[in-house]
Amino acid sequence: MAVKVEKYVLNMDFTLGESGYSGTEIITLSNDSPTIEMDSKGIDILSLKVNGATGKYDYNGDKKKLIISGVESGNLKIEIAFKRSFSESLAGLYLAGQGNRRIITTQFESTDASLAFPCFDRPDAKAIFEISMRIPGDKEAIGNMPIKSVKKDGEYNIVEFLPTPVMSTYLLYMGVGKFKTKTTKYKDIEITLAIPGDELNSNDFPLEIASKSLEFYENYFGIPFELPKVHLISVPDFAAGAMENWGAITFREEALVCNDNTDLDSRINIGVTIAHELAHQWFGNLVTMKWWNDLWLNESFATFMEMLCLNAIHPEYDVIKSTYLSQTVTSMTSDSLRSTHPINAKVESPDDIQQIFDEISYGKGGSILRMIHNYVGDENFRKGVSAYLSKFKYSNAEGSDLWNSIGEVSKLPVSEIMSDWINQPGLPAIRVTPSGKKLKLEQRRYFMNDQHSDLVWRIPLSVKGTKGIKNVLMDAKSTEIDKGDYVKLNSDGNGFFRVIYEDEFYTNLKDKVQFFSDIDRAEIVNDSYSLLLSGKITVDKYFRILNDLVPGVTTPVITLVQRNLDNAMSILFDRENFRKSAISMLKTILSELGEKSSNEESLKSITRQKIRETLASYDHDFAAANAINFNEYFNTPPEDRQALALSKATTSEDIEDLKSIYSSAKDDTDRNKLIIAMGSMKGKKNHKALMKMVMKGEVKRQDSPWAVIALIRNPDSRKYMLSIFKYIINSIRKEFAGTGFGAQAMQVSIPLLGIVNEKKIRKLVAVLNGPDVSMGVSKGLEMLDIYLNFRKYN
Repeated sequence: MAVKVEKYVLNMDFTLGESGYSGTEIITLSNDSPTIEMDSKGIDILSLKVNGATGKYDYNGDKKKLIISGVESGNLKIEIAFKRSFSESLAGLYLAGQGNRRIITTQFESTDASLAFPCFDRPDAKAIFEISMRIPGDKEAIGNMPIKSVKKDGEYNIVEFLPTPVMSTYLLYMGVGKFKTKTTKYKDIEITLAIPGDELNSNDFPLEIASKSLEFYENYFGIPFELPKVHLISVPDFAAGAMENWGAITFREEALVCNDNTDLDSRINIGVTIAHELAHQWFGNLVTMKWWNDLWLNESFATFMEMLCLNAIHPEYDVIKSTYLSQTVTSMTSDSLRSTHPINAKVESPDDIQQIFDEISYGKGGSILRMIHNYVGDENFRKGVSAYLSKFKYSNAEGSDLWNSIGEVSKLPVSEIMSDWINQPGLPAIRVTPSGKKLKLEQRRYFMNDQHSDLVWRIPLSVKGTKGIKNVLMDAKSTEIDKGDYVKLNSDGNGFFRVIYEDEFYTNLKDKVQFFSDIDRAEIVNDSYSLLLSGKITVDKYFRILNDLVPGVTTPVITLVQRNLDNAMSILFDRENFRKSAISMLKTILSELGEKSSNEESLKSITRQKIRETLASYDHDFAAANAINFNEYFNTPPEDRQALALSKATTSEDIEDLKSIYSSAKDDTDRNKLIIAMGSMKGKKNHKALMKMVMKGEVKRQDSPWAVIALIRNPDSRKYMLSIFKYIINSIRKEFAGTGFGAQAMQVSIPLLGIVNEKKIRKLVAVLNGPDVSMGVSKGLEMLDIYLNFRKYN
């Protein structure tokens, strides 16, 4: 590398009001090239010096590069004075919140530190940061490190922070505002919950999870947390769910704040999110990927570790089951498309980076780690990870470094197996054919549409029998194994592949259920729904499979049934026979679930809640009976509020009652429930009213996608959403620039709007497509073909 950065001394002035800010920086580096290129987006350079002398520089707007020429090789100090307006999007350095909750905050991942100040905005350009902030005297400042000193400067304060460890630019944090705080300690580490404004509207649950997570990770990795403090910061308007800035983690309000309005599902999500971000403090912060093609390693590892961590802290939350549902199931659907990408994706531009923050990088990657963890065993996995973190701490590494470490400890071919799974797109399906005393296993890449591929994976198999589990490594396109006491393949859904059985397997399903775990049942339901969507089995066969697996109301089976039927009804919205069958099954499950008991498993409680929400959306009689209680919304238990709001929405012709409750809500969790409900109403005037709330800023920018997705999922508002689709996508591109939200919106919207007017959506997409949304467009168009085919035969 031509440039090696050692340190930034960054002095920020946040006393200019809302017009913007100014700053100076001194960058210490070594260089062996006559030209230095820095990343800089929309920043006015006031002066630039190299080793004390005025420097020569130009700006390349296309590449967003500040180019310094005529420099000598060796050790240099670059001094830059600059100014900038606050970012208009939720990236870079921007303003969030209103009134006394108004704060200055940052979101720099992946390449948006250069939206705030000129820098070398790459994960491998690690450096020490010495930060000071000049702020109004009535405000406070938060940074990655503890405060070193506060000096008065008239009506302002200059807050200086201790130097950071060596770290990447995307992990830097700066926050200024009025905060209410609550603090606890784990050992000598200070953990602070910081909420903008005058009211600390959270209990101690976030601090409890953070403290116990730090303890879990220190014990698991055998490496102490490297910083003296960590802030958990609630940000009033935030595009991501959370961000792992080293020592200063930022969150959406509903992903951090826990109080009497927090339902069980949201409470568990808070725990999962905190555990995820704290896992990054080791995996991502202490050891960082060299380049963004290994982003998946950061995110998948945190996704996998959040499950281990929260399961250890709160085993009653059933996070192993819920992670299978939220990560494995979801990513399998996306990975069944020809337009999917390998985990180890080709990443060259910022547009590439933002679009790989997807279900493949998070869900598939986490599922592959779960598979490898099961293959090598927990102790070998833990030792391999610990050795990797110790070897590369404060530096950068590649995925291959981790596989080599786990392989060396376990003496198993981890690197060879992982090479297949991270470099090849898609996932395999294994066809199981009984043949006398043998089972013939044949793998091929699984597609939801008619495609062909010759790819072959090395697959760690776990074969479930009546007397136990047999582990086998399948390393060829086909193989035979002893049948023995076999009852099913892929025990407990540990492997990331689909299984296609002969008809006999499904015919005798009832006889095998006694040997299945809860996830075994769910895995069969998951594979069956994919086969249904892709036209490989009929609706009748799908319901027969469900009827054999649902009795006993075990989770996550019924959870998956609820999600699948809800999804299918949104596609087959005008198929009354299917709706009746789906509603009948959901009512049967709800009846068998009965009333909530004090000691029931968490996922069962959440599933009851979700079934009621689906019934509120698709069964008028249920909704009408439930909507009577809408005026008691805030006196209703939090877990029942979404179903109550949906019941009101689907049986009302006027949005005003819902808007009134929305304006009285004190928490984002309630606001989002009401936004989803308003998006589910019938009548164009109501659809327009919700979009008007979005356009006028009555809905937070971060929550506007909830309104858009709710309206797109609502069959009654799809024609209206088609008419304003161009405006919607361009608005998301502007407000959420650099986040990948535009691609995600395309992926969700295209198939649901296309089943209403295929010709129009294809025409709109042709106009709107671009590098920042291209992956979402490809997936969306492919899912549209699948949905249209599904509707054709059902």
